Amino acid sequence: MHKPAKTEIIGYGGINFFLTMIHQVRRRIIRGVHLSGETIGESTGLQAEETDMPGKRSEYHAAACEGGKIRNILCIGGGGDVPEWLRETLEPAGYRVTAVKTGREDMGKAAHTRPDLIILDLTFPGTDGFELSRSLEENAATADIPIIVLAAKDVNMETRLKLIGRTEGILQKSCFAEEDLLAHIRDLEMTRPFRSGLLDTVSGLFGRPYFQIRLAQEICRADRYKTIFSILMADLDGFDPYIQANGMDCGHICIRKIADFLRKTTRGSDTIVRYGGDQFALLLASATEEASRIVAQRLLSFMESYRFPGREKLAQGILTASIAVVHYNRVSPCSPEEMISRTQQLLREAKRYGGGNIRIYGQPAHAAEMMNSRE
Repeated sequence: MHKPAKTEIIGYGGINFFLTMIHQVRRRIIRGVHLSGETIGESTGLQAEETDMPGKRSEYHAAACEGGKIRNILCIGGGGDVPEWLRETLEPAGYRVTAVKTGREDMGKAAHTRPDLIILDLTFPGTDGFELSRSLEENAATADIPIIVLAAKDVNMETRLKLIGRTEGILQKSCFAEEDLLAHIRDLEMTRPFRSGLLDTVSGLFGRPYFQIRLAQEICRADRYKTIFSILMADLDGFDPYIQANGMDCGHICIRKIADFLRKTTRGSDTIVRYGGDQFALLLASATEEASRIVAQRLLSFMESYRFPGREKLAQGILTASIAVVHYNRVSPCSPEEMISRTQQLLREAKRYGGGNIRIYGQPAHAAEMMNSRE
C-alpha cells in the first residue's frame, strides 16, 4: 500500500481536518441521544458504575466542574505516577492531581475519578497517545473532558492529524515553561464553555488546537519548499480588570471587535485563532519579517484607539495589547511547540515592560516599540 509522503499528508490535512470534525460531531450527537441505558466503554476498558449510566455524559462533567472551573486533574501515563515537576506546578496553584497507568484495569479508574482535565503523559516510553485519546473519547464518562498531551519530543504530522479534535493541545516538555501550562488551563476555563467543536462561538474563530495543526503544516512546507512565514501572538493587557469592571458581556464584545478587525485587515491565506481567553494568534503565510511587524503595529494602534465600551473604567483609560512576532527563518528548524514557546517568552517580556508594546524575535527592542504609545 502506498504511504503518502509528508507533502501529501500536508495537502490532505485540511480535508482530513474538516471530515474528522464532521464525523466526531455526528458521533457525539448520536451518542448524546442514545446514551441512556447503554453499556459504556466495554470494548475500551473504560467502564462507569451502574448508578452513573443513566443520563447524558455532560452530567459527569457538570457535577465536578461547575461554572467551567477546573479543580481535579488526572494524569494518565508516566508509569502511573504524577511526575514530581508536574505536581509541583499544579498543586500550589490549587489543583488536585491524581494519576493512573495505561493498562485496561488502571484506565477503568478514569471513568470514576470524574476529572475536570486529563493530561496524557506521552513522555513514558511505549505510550500511544492516539489510542488513549480515542478510548477516552469513546467512553461516555470521559468523552467531554478536555485533554492536554504532554510529549517528550516533537509529534509527527500523521499523529497530529489523528489527534485532531481529540485534544486541546500538545505541550513539548523540553520547551515550555510552567506558566505556559497554568495559562493553558486558565484559558480552557474561560473559552471551553463557549466552544462548538474547535470553533470559538464568541469570536467566530478557530481555537488553539487548529492553530497547532496549521503551524505544523506550515513548518513542513517551509522546510521542504523554503517558504517563509511568521507567527504573531497578542495578549490583551488588563483584560481581567476590564471584565471585573464591565462584566463578561462587554468582554465578549471586546473579543468580537478584535476578531472582526483581524479578519478585515489580514489576507485569506493567513490563519487567525483565538488562542486563549485573552490571546489571539496569527499565522502569516509567505510574510516577511517587516510585513509581520506592520501587522503587529496595525493591531496595536487599533487596540489603543478603538473606543471599547467601558474602557474609561480602567486605570489607564484604554485597552492595550502585548504583541510578539517570530519569523520562522530566525528559529528553524524547530517544532511547532518550540516556536510557540519562544513566542510566549516574548509575550512575557513585553508584559514585564508594562504591555502595549511589540517584541520581535532576534531583533533589539526599538525605543518606539518599547514605549507605551499612550505616554
